[in-house]
Amino acid sequence: MDVQPESSPQFYLARLEPGEDIAASLCVLAKEYGLPAMTIASAVGSVEKVVYSTAIRDSGGTPAYSKPRSHEGCTEIGSLQGHVGYDLGGVPFSHLHGVFTSSDGRVFAGHVHEARVLVTVELGLIAASSALWRRKPLSGFGRNGLAGFHPAVVAGSQCASQSHPTEA
Repeated sequence: MDVQPESSPQFYLARLEPGEDIAASLCVLAKEYGLPAMTIASAVGSVEKVVYSTAIRDSGGTPAYSKPRSHEGCTEIGSLQGHVGYDLGGVPFSHLHGVFTSSDGRVFAGHVHEARVLVTVELGLIAASSALWRRKPLSGFGRNGLAGFHPAVVAGSQCASQSHPTEA
């Protein structure tokens, strides 16, 4: 198990508007404010489109993700959790999982690739200042291209000198 203690997390609030994509917006926030790692603490709202995958085994029995599925229409977020970190090239990357309910009451869930806001999405985010999520390929899953976040130490605090988004 990899563990990196965080001594001074910061709490951020974000409100997304109609048409914004949750994953992309979180990556912009991380880059704009120099946040090395974020976790979704709460998410409330609705989306008009969700693209998601579910865990499967490929033809060789190796764990993989299904081909992306798309759901469009008025959809409530039942639960949304995940992390934002960086790939090995320093580009922000989100890893989100969610549970959603369509307007007809159908519940679906999975790994979220895209979630476009319908009315609003309000997020409570916890950001680290001394721990970094680093996305790296997972060993043993090379042909599926699966990657995961691994905790790492940040040299110095990147968040301490950043202004809070509501102060900008």
